[in-house]
Amino acid sequence: MKKISTIFLYLLATAALAWALPWMYNLLLPDGSRVPYISYSPLSGEFIATDQGESWVVNPDGSKGRGVAVAERDSLLPQQYFVQLSNTGRLPDSILGREVSPKILKNTNFVFRSSPRDVNKRFADVYMIMESRPARVDFEDPKEVFRTTSDGRLEFIRIADCTVNDDRSARFSKVFADRGFAFPMRDFSANVTTRKPFDAGYLMIDDNGKLYNMLQQAGMPFLKAIQLPGSVKADKALVMENPDGRHIGFVVDTEGTTYVVGSEYDVKRLDIGKFDPRRDNLLIMGSIFNWIVRIANDDQIAWKVVDPDNYSLVAEFVMPQTQSKIEQIGAYIFPFTIAYDSLNDSFARLRVENFSLSALWLNLVLALVTVVVMRRRRKQPIAVVAAAAGVLVVGVFLFIPLLTLN
Repeated sequence: MKKISTIFLYLLATAALAWALPWMYNLLLPDGSRVPYISYSPLSGEFIATDQGESWVVNPDGSKGRGVAVAERDSLLPQQYFVQLSNTGRLPDSILGREVSPKILKNTNFVFRSSPRDVNKRFADVYMIMESRPARVDFEDPKEVFRTTSDGRLEFIRIADCTVNDDRSARFSKVFADRGFAFPMRDFSANVTTRKPFDAGYLMIDDNGKLYNMLQQAGMPFLKAIQLPGSVKADKALVMENPDGRHIGFVVDTEGTTYVVGSEYDVKRLDIGKFDPRRDNLLIMGSIFNWIVRIANDDQIAWKVVDPDNYSLVAEFVMPQTQSKIEQIGAYIFPFTIAYDSLNDSFARLRVENFSLSALWLNLVLALVTVVVMRRRRKQPIAVVAAAAGVLVVGVFLFIPLLTLN
């Protein structure tokens, strides 16, 4: 019994150190590396990077090109620095044949984000629904939520007293049945907030991979089936409600191809290559000149410039993700790490990750030290061999308990 408890104590100490030591290492030695802010000039057709007050042109191979002064940067990126250009009298009336003004540029600029942490999370089984046509100008907070039932119906529940609104439930359920919506719902997306220019409602994907748009208008149901190109099956929907009202969102199919869904329910392919919402971070900075799409994952960061009219690719720049010096040193110390959370989801669970063969050299040295120390402590040969083998595998995480716990 004593041996079992001792083994359990060492295992517990090893697991605790596998979490605590890398955490303390990153806390004491923070990674100072960062990715510069990169934009695209519609005038020169060049990527321009900015970091710590310095700007430069990014060469096609990713290297640092010629420096760009602040005034030149402002002129090359009018979609971003139009306020400065207007205040100094340097903003023209038209750029590339398009009429421009601070108001036009402000109203057509937008930022859209999607992260795996937002996508890979457990959603509640009830969904808030807003009134798309409120009696007054401003939107109001939802007064009801809805849920789907096992028999393919929608059930609306009043938030105030948790009672079921049978009339609205019947109306919406009938519309869903008439439109051929196949339950269970595969995916959905909505932006339930009063701080938005208009309400696009829900983008929903049914069990057959068909895309629908659902709204509540004056208390009545609205459900529109959105035709996707060819045999495309929708996999992930993302709502986007911009001030210009041109779009209601994006849909990603099962092959990783992204499509833009217009406010008139026209669906067009967004030429950005493969995109996986469950793995990739997406940032879109849109203007009347271009959309700059930034897709980042553990392997690389890609900037893709898209024409805002036909969504075709104009230019792209890819930067591979590389380890910082701090991370490289850590790989020689820790053979693996244990974590309970992740940037890619919102679940708390045990994760064993960041396996590194580079730590074997340190593990070998620590295993030899373990043999010497345990022999001096007159431990049995089998215990010495077991301890050395354990240190060779898990390294410093077991070495510290072996030396400190008696």
